[in-house]
Amino acid sequence: DTKPALSEALIRCPDIVNNETTRLLFLWCTDFDAVAAAQRMVRYWQLRVEIFGNDRAFLPLDSEAILDEDDRNQLFTGAIRILPHTDAFGRTIFYVDQQKLHARSFDARSAVR
Repeated sequence: DTKPALSEALIRCPDIVNNETTRLLFLWCTDFDAVAAAQRMVRYWQLRVEIFGNDRAFLPLDSEAILDEDDRNQLFTGAIRILPHTDAFGRTIFYVDQQKLHARSFDARSAVR
């Protein structure tokens, strides 16, 4: 079975599947190719479990639910910042200060969360 994370999400958090990961967003990303959109949604939930772990992947994506103390500390280093403007396609731009990353121990998994 290639979709255990999505299947688990449909059982544990159907509201999140239907609201945070609306099918329409996946369809837009794939030019309305339903098969590609479904594959993308499956991969999204697989990555969500890989990044957050089985205990937090099925919680809402907000800092209170998914970030532990180490994750919050990582945010306060200032090594990764969200810039106030978006790129030409409206995407968020992140700035990574390499000096701050190397100045202390850096946990890449924590930074991704």
